Amino acid sequence: MEQRYVISEVARLVGVPSYRIDYCLAQGRVPQPGRWNRLRVFTDEDVGRIREYFRLQARSKISRPQSFASAQELASGQGG
Repeated sequence: MEQRYVISEVARLVGVPSYRIDYCLAQGRVPQPGRWNRLRVFTDEDVGRIREYFRLQARSKISRPQSFASAQELASGQGG
Protein backbone atom coordinates (compact mmCIF):
# COMPACT_ATOMS: atom_id res chain seq x y z
CA MET A 1 0.00 0.00 0.00
CA GLU A 2 1.33 3.42 -0.98
CA GLN A 3 2.10 5.94 1.76
CA ARG A 4 -0.29 8.92 2.04
CA TYR A 5 0.46 12.30 3.61
CA VAL A 6 -1.44 15.39 4.75
CA ILE A 7 -0.06 18.85 3.96
CA SER A 8 1.73 19.32 7.29
CA GLU A 9 3.68 16.11 6.66
CA VAL A 10 4.49 17.17 3.10
CA ALA A 11 5.77 20.53 4.36
CA ARG A 12 8.05 18.77 6.83
CA LEU A 13 9.33 16.33 4.18
CA VAL A 14 9.96 19.05 1.60
CA GLY A 15 11.31 21.60 4.07
CA VAL A 16 9.01 24.50 3.23
CA PRO A 17 6.10 26.02 5.18
CA SER A 18 2.70 24.55 4.37
CA TYR A 19 1.37 27.95 3.24
CA ARG A 20 3.90 27.91 0.38
CA ILE A 21 2.61 24.52 -0.74
CA ASP A 22 -0.99 25.80 -0.46
CA TYR A 23 -0.12 28.82 -2.61
CA CYS A 24 1.72 26.67 -5.16
CA LEU A 25 -1.33 24.38 -5.46
CA ALA A 26 -3.82 27.25 -5.61
CA GLN A 27 -1.88 28.90 -8.43
CA GLY A 28 -1.77 25.64 -10.40
CA ARG A 29 2.00 25.38 -10.33
CA VAL A 30 1.83 21.70 -9.45
CA PRO A 31 -1.13 19.35 -9.91
CA GLN A 32 -3.69 19.08 -7.12
CA PRO A 33 -3.45 15.92 -5.01
CA GLY A 34 -6.30 13.51 -4.47
CA ARG A 35 -8.86 13.93 -1.72
CA TRP A 36 -10.19 11.70 0.99
CA ASN A 37 -13.31 13.11 2.57
CA ARG A 38 -12.37 16.80 2.90
CA LEU A 39 -8.60 16.31 3.22
CA ARG A 40 -6.05 16.69 0.48
CA VAL A 41 -4.09 13.46 0.50
CA PHE A 42 -0.64 13.44 -1.07
CA THR A 43 1.14 10.39 -2.48
CA ASP A 44 4.89 9.86 -2.70
CA GLU A 45 4.64 11.00 -6.33
CA ASP A 46 2.91 14.24 -5.28
CA VAL A 47 5.60 14.87 -2.65
CA GLY A 48 8.29 14.29 -5.28
CA ARG A 49 6.68 16.79 -7.66
CA ILE A 50 6.40 19.41 -4.93
CA ARG A 51 9.97 18.81 -3.78
CA GLU A 52 11.22 19.12 -7.37
CA TYR A 53 9.23 22.32 -7.95
CA PHE A 54 10.79 24.03 -4.95
CA ARG A 55 14.23 22.69 -5.84
CA LEU A 56 13.91 24.10 -9.36
CA GLN A 57 12.50 27.34 -8.02
CA ALA A 58 15.52 27.82 -5.78
CA ARG A 59 17.96 26.79 -8.50
CA SER A 60 16.58 28.87 -11.35
CA LYS A 61 14.94 31.65 -9.36
CA ILE A 62 11.73 31.13 -11.29
CA SER A 63 9.21 33.91 -11.02
CA ARG A 64 5.77 33.59 -9.48
CA PRO A 65 3.78 32.83 -12.64
CA GLN A 66 5.95 29.88 -13.59
CA SER A 67 4.40 26.43 -13.59
CA PHE A 68 6.14 23.19 -12.70
CA ALA A 69 6.61 22.41 -16.41
CA SER A 70 8.05 25.87 -17.06
CA ALA A 71 10.43 25.46 -14.14
CA GLN A 72 11.63 22.16 -15.57
CA GLU A 73 12.25 23.80 -18.95
CA LEU A 74 14.17 26.70 -17.41
CA ALA A 75 16.32 24.39 -15.32
CA SER A 76 17.16 22.24 -18.33
CA GLY A 77 18.05 25.28 -20.44
CA GLN A 78 15.12 24.82 -22.85
CA GLY A 79 13.07 27.77 -21.69
CA GLY A 80 13.65 31.26 -22.78
